[in-house]
Amino acid sequence: MRLLRSVPALALTAALVGGLTACTGGGSGSHDAAPAASSAAAKPSSASPSPTQDPATLLRTAAASLQQAGGAKFTMSGGVEDGSGVMVWKSPVGFSFVGSDGAEESQYRFVDGTVYLATSAKDRDSTFKGKHWLKYDAKSVTDKAAGADSAALVGVLFLSRNPVADLTTAVEKGTPTLVGPEAVKSVPATRFKATFTADDLVGALAGLTDDQKARTVADYKKNGTGSITVDFWLNAKGELIQLRETAGSGKPTVIGLTEYGTTTLEAPAASDCFNLADLLKG
Repeated sequence: MRLLRSVPALALTAALVGGLTACTGGGSGSHDAAPAASSAAAKPSSASPSPTQDPATLLRTAAASLQQAGGAKFTMSGGVEDGSGVMVWKSPVGFSFVGSDGAEESQYRFVDGTVYLATSAKDRDSTFKGKHWLKYDAKSVTDKAAGADSAALVGVLFLSRNPVADLTTAVEKGTPTLVGPEAVKSVPATRFKATFTADDLVGALAGLTDDQKARTVADYKKNGTGSITVDFWLNAKGELIQLRETAGSGKPTVIGLTEYGTTTLEAPAASDCFNLADLLKG
């Protein structure tokens, strides 16, 4: 699963090519902070992880449970930004995140193939005509537009969010092993571990072009040899409730999952969005 640690480094840089970086941050003046969402309870497996069961079988069952659920709420820590949001991995994939790097709050959404970045209060009127969201639609920015190539990376980060891919890759390309019982925030759980390559993981991601996959693999490999180690925590129902991904020698990122269920995200109102294509025109 492509983790959020790279969003500030790529998304903000991309969206603000040519000095825009200081203008999007969400801050305390951002609008519509809580994305509208609806969840329907899923019916995950009732099997309890057991040391006597094959780790690959347990992870495969957890992947099926996630696939059935279609989405979940999540928390993220250990990356460039800590925060929380909603991810949807069933088509149409979607994503929302509200986080902070310790100095500034950021908000991101990915809905129906379009990326939305919350604008900062200090630059909203001068740069974004009072709009609370910067909108990037790949179809509206030509390949030759200044910064369009970099801006395209923003969507890649959102399209790559799929915890099912981690579990599936662990089973098919790694050799999952049992670590043992280990509670997650006082919730009884069983921990498993698997190691595989960035090429294996990215190859399992749907919705990315060959070029986008190559760039995502390259980003992983910046931190080492391209080896990825993922720890999985399954609760008594066999559900994935936490995973920790470490790419090479990079800093681990921890994702917690709650409230399994198909989730619908809403895009910000069109009247409150400033189009990145207009900004790139100068």
